[in-house]
Amino acid sequence: MVTDYPQVDIFPREATYEPDKYPMAGMTSHKVTVGVYDLQTDKTVYLQAGDPTDRYFTNISWSPDSKTVYMFELNRAQNDCRLVSYDAATGEKLAELYRETSDKYVHHAESERRL
Repeated sequence: MVTDYPQVDIFPREATYEPDKYPMAGMTSHKVTVGVYDLQTDKTVYLQAGDPTDRYFTNISWSPDSKTVYMFELNRAQNDCRLVSYDAATGEKLAELYRETSDKYVHHAESERRL
């Protein structure tokens, strides 16, 4: 879904062209889903985070008991950030634990420091 962005690897003696996917502002971005793979059942359960269009899922982390997955959900305008917990076994949303909004933008790294 994302077009190639021209890049050049300058480390070898002769530079080589190595295009990479890079979602430019205003252009189509990937629609990402997050899954939890269970080694015992050989099945993947996807987090029920809703429509991934124009959203970023970042800083995904486990609870110490491995039963909960935490994830920051950020809209593409980057002015609404939510920390959400999910049941790792079912993918169901458990709770919205924290939310930060701004007229301009939020810096989710700042949100992490406040937790």
